Amino acid sequence: VEPVTFVGTETSLLDMNLGECSDWSDDIFCWDEVKLKNIKDSLFSEVYIDSIAIFSTLDGRGVTSYDYGLPPTTAQRMDTYAYQTFMHEFGHSHALLGDEYISSDDREDSTNYEANYSANNTTNSDVYSLKWNHWIEDLTSVPGLDPFAGLSSVGLFEGNYYGETGNYRPKHNTVMNNKENLRYGEVGSESFAIVSTQNQFGPWLTDFEFLEESEVRSSVKISLLGKYDASKLRIEWYKNSEKVDSLTDQKEVIFTRPTVDEITRYTWKAVDLTGVITVAEDPFDVNDSYEGLFDYRPRFYSWNGSSWEGPFYSPDDLTPYDYGVSIEVLGSSLFINWSLW
Repeated sequence: VEPVTFVGTETSLLDMNLGECSDWSDDIFCWDEVKLKNIKDSLFSEVYIDSIAIFSTLDGRGVTSYDYGLPPTTAQRMDTYAYQTFMHEFGHSHALLGDEYISSDDREDSTNYEANYSANNTTNSDVYSLKWNHWIEDLTSVPGLDPFAGLSSVGLFEGNYYGETGNYRPKHNTVMNNKENLRYGEVGSESFAIVSTQNQFGPWLTDFEFLEESEVRSSVKISLLGKYDASKLRIEWYKNSEKVDSLTDQKEVIFTRPTVDEITRYTWKAVDLTGVITVAEDPFDVNDSYEGLFDYRPRFYSWNGSSWEGPFYSPDDLTPYDYGVSIEVLGSSLFINWSLW
């Protein structure tokens, strides 16, 4: 937490909306993205920032934005419900959760993609293909559909930010619906834990080093730099989708060069031991968890003789590229084209 005070003729980075950043609300917070970026770079130049939260004494509506070339950013007023509002907005910015409350906002530009983007929003009413159905105890008696199933468990409840009908949420009430409820619910908590785990095992917290023998790159060393509680997470390693049991729970591993130079994929995956994350997660299937929400397109790079070119996202042909990285739900992968090394 860093208090920021503007003095003299310097103007605040935050102001009330006057129509320049939204055409659907006249009281949400707006901010100067250039000033905010300068503050971030000045105060936290050596820190990886997952999200930014701005607290203000101005009177305005809390909001989360992903649009300014910055980490997801929230802004809110310091008032009686500051804690509840922060939980709600942090659910957006960190856990990629959507609003579960029914709104009268004029959002005519909302699309089917937006209504289905978040882990906790959907237009799908088929419980057998529902992205959070792993949390439903009995698919033949679903809360929200079956009046005898109660209201406390995960189910299919109609109505959310994108529409009162034909749009659904997983719980009757959570902090994403009502500031009186200080729980994310099972789906929200799982989403929160997934993103937190990704932040510990992403490529940005991983070192790659080629080892040489007789001036030939003979192996690659992969070191995980993230910090985690080994009683809550287990680390698994894969080579071309084959699990390497001997490497389980190792934070630094070495893979030898294949006997035939080829494109090889090395994958590390965290396994939750606490029960918070229960979704089935195959790192080699981008659509098996929450319809691909937490999987990110692999990006590849090539050396032109003097500098790196890229990233190139999800190319069909990988042979021109020296290496690539991808982010899966609970881990990441390194692709090496050994024929170019």
